[in-house]
Amino acid sequence: MRLLYYSPDPVGGLADYAHAQANALVEQGAQVTMLCSSGYTARERANYQVVERLTRSRGPKRMRAAEFIRVVLSNVSTLENYIRKENFSRVLFGSYSEYLAPLWSGKLRRLAAKGVVVGSIIHDPVRDFVLGPKWWHNWSIACGYSFLREAFVHEAVKLDTGRPMPQLRTTVIPHGTYAFTAASETREEIRRRLQLPENARVVLSFGHIRDGKNLDLVLHAMKQVGDIHLVVAGRPQSSRQKQPHFYQRLATDLGVADRCRWIINFIPEGEVGNLFVASDIVLLAY
Repeated sequence: MRLLYYSPDPVGGLADYAHAQANALVEQGAQVTMLCSSGYTARERANYQVVERLTRSRGPKRMRAAEFIRVVLSNVSTLENYIRKENFSRVLFGSYSEYLAPLWSGKLRRLAAKGVVVGSIIHDPVRDFVLGPKWWHNWSIACGYSFLREAFVHEAVKLDTGRPMPQLRTTVIPHGTYAFTAASETREEIRRRLQLPENARVVLSFGHIRDGKNLDLVLHAMKQVGDIHLVVAGRPQSSRQKQPHFYQRLATDLGVADRCRWIINFIPEGEVGNLFVASDIVLLAY
């Protein structure tokens, strides 16, 4: 089976997931082509064909509106043209996205009407990042699903598709384990660098900072548990959600700021292993 895998993100968790999944599909006998943007970091480890023709999107919160619109529409046009040129009949989106979907989904609905089967991994079924008015957000969600026949989720969930999608089939698939670079420092060295007590119980919150991770509840709980230290590593997901300074101020008000470490940035691959080695507990307080 020939499969076109659409993955605009060249770095980060989505790119890592896409790379691992594409390699796994190749092991199962699929002939996979990854359509991605320049700078795709997993290229040298790929057992699939890599085609770097997309424009890298930095996300709506870090791009001017006009530039963000241009990138999104350009990438979908590139995808449509590549599907037609290379005659792909199976397409997989590495991640569902509804951003500006009313402006671009028609291209893919026309392809679907001609027999192209399109699926998507639904990493975040709850689409709570709202761009524009609520009616536009709901319309965008519906348009984002309108051309899909297959939706792949990591747990049984009823998708909010905006409107009924009788053509859509939802399949639960396991979430594979990530392989990342081994720690470059010892546990003791990392803790010293982060100014963490050697014998403390360290809790790690890793990845995008967003409301759904309930960091405020964790900080309140820390007030009741005296030997817990918290490491928050990642950057804000959007400007519309609580920002790091909200949690930092809350930690100060609760008297637990001295037990918190804040690494508010994109975490490079070489540092990921260090943070996990330094920690005792990974926080998944969704």
